[in-house]
Amino acid sequence: MSDLMEVTIGMDKGFSDRYVSEDDGLHWMADHGVTSIETYVLWKDVESNAGCWDFQRFDRDLESMLRHGIRWVPFLIAGPWYSTPDWFLDGDDSLLARCLEHGLETGTQSIWNPRLWPRIEAFLDAFRHHYAASDLESVLLGVSGDYGEAIFPVHGNWPGEYHGHGGYWCGDDEAVRDFREMAKGRYGTIRQLNQDWGSTYSNWDMVRPFLRSEAPSGFAWLAFVRWYRDAMLHWSARWLGAARNRWPDTSIYLCTGGDMMPEHGSDFAQQAKIAAQFNAGVRITNEGSDFLQNLLLTRLVTVSTRFYGGFSGLEPAAKVTAEGIAIRMFNAVASGARQLHEYFGNLFENVGGDTVRPKPDSSAVWQANRGVLQRREPVYRVALALSNTDLALRELGIAHSEIRGVAESLRAITDFAMVDESLIHDGMLSESDIAVVVLSGSGPWADEAVAALQTFVADGGVVIAAGIPRTMGPVSDPWITVWTGESARTVSWRGITHVEPMDATSVWAKVGAKIAVSSSVSGLSSSAEVLLKAGYQPSTGETLAVLWRVPHGKGASYFYTGSFAVDTASWMQGASVLAEIFHALEVSGEVDWFVGEDEARAASTTSGALRLLGGDVPLISAVKGGQ
Repeated sequence: MSDLMEVTIGMDKGFSDRYVSEDDGLHWMADHGVTSIETYVLWKDVESNAGCWDFQRFDRDLESMLRHGIRWVPFLIAGPWYSTPDWFLDGDDSLLARCLEHGLETGTQSIWNPRLWPRIEAFLDAFRHHYAASDLESVLLGVSGDYGEAIFPVHGNWPGEYHGHGGYWCGDDEAVRDFREMAKGRYGTIRQLNQDWGSTYSNWDMVRPFLRSEAPSGFAWLAFVRWYRDAMLHWSARWLGAARNRWPDTSIYLCTGGDMMPEHGSDFAQQAKIAAQFNAGVRITNEGSDFLQNLLLTRLVTVSTRFYGGFSGLEPAAKVTAEGIAIRMFNAVASGARQLHEYFGNLFENVGGDTVRPKPDSSAVWQANRGVLQRREPVYRVALALSNTDLALRELGIAHSEIRGVAESLRAITDFAMVDESLIHDGMLSESDIAVVVLSGSGPWADEAVAALQTFVADGGVVIAAGIPRTMGPVSDPWITVWTGESARTVSWRGITHVEPMDATSVWAKVGAKIAVSSSVSGLSSSAEVLLKAGYQPSTGETLAVLWRVPHGKGASYFYTGSFAVDTASWMQGASVLAEIFHALEVSGEVDWFVGEDEARAASTTSGALRLLGGDVPLISAVKGGQ
């Protein structure tokens, strides 16, 4: 396999509906590392009448590409409103997704529509019979969403064309039936369902999808979110299986997007796992020009695909600045992506009529840094862990402000993997170089994930958490107490305090000098070693712990009552609390978490992208491979 990254330029409808003449930009792209051009192949564009297939417009574009030594990435889209033929929309086989919020239909087909799938298979068959697989660099699957993403509708295509908004699109009869069948299969009886959910249903006909505000309990809401995401996973798997049967030796990508809010119906790690089962990858389509935001939105995909045996591609959501192009190139390399997508309009500009030229600033960035675009293997010693359970319960995405605050502190000192409960449960921590896991919040966490984290610590790992992680079960569970140092006597205290080390000569004294917290705990178990304490004592005389260590097996966990967010206006300036904690751990010999010098030198070829960023992105990213 070549070390070169797949570099594809997105042109939406290609040369057919644009001001661009056939050869505009093709010479430049061929000379500047572009390996393919991606164009949208909408179902309605090739089957405007039922059973009548016409690919002429794409034939012309493909001929131009091949003449310049550039291959094609067809984005095959069926299901979203703007891709569905009028004859299907107006016929009896159409079943539009219906929202729970208003009970109204949108323009996108319901993924539960049993009459849609035969038309999708016919679409894939027609395309496969018309084009040679050798002309395709890869195939991108557009299974749902607004523009083909493996998510539910979010904004719609054009305001006013149909009912559209962010929300839950599972109110149609087929979706309701599927939800009810899930509940029957999982719980067996309505009595058991009511017991587990805290609900009061008197019969199965009352069981139907609900909004968060209407959920009988948190357990019921988690069951709904899991079903909603599983439905999109099942739909995606059907597409992936059908595509792999038709293109056995071609790279296939599942398109996904968004930030994994529950209403999107996406689960990035599970999508990566499903794709890998078909020897396929995931294209994540949510980048912009913000380095940290790009990392947060893409890192779970790139880590998951590599762990499960697949691969990844990165795509911007829309316009990207010249600096953003360099940021994206670096993120692709540092993340181990196989494919980088960039839109034609981000590199080229119209100069009148049908004439285009490369944008001076953007093309200069591309020219200076395209040499870094090779497939690499990232080296991560640290992971930022996400609680899917907590995010689902609060209806938040993976880049919300609390997670970003922790990520800002962490990325200022080292690159990191992002892992979620699925990856933790499936053993990624034990099968990687990760030595330290930072928890993004105190939970709640799934029981299985907490148990896996405990095993990671017992095997020699280190966990650092802000707050005491919770599960959905009783806090007094023995294994929770053992892991966190919490006991039946543990009490939380609120109030402005100053922080003191238990030993003024310890490495933790410097950490205590850097922080200010408004909470502490007392009554920890005997297994907890208090490292930092509050500066006053309650009447009981007990120590008020601010940061403590709990050994377990070969490793240990550290729990802190403050925040890991940066403490300066600019996240690249000053030392965060997390940086001081890492330094103390390194000095004390608890962890050796920095990448080695040899690995850092292997990353030096990525520094070309960073030179154009004015030093705004840390040069701490180790990769293996490439030249």
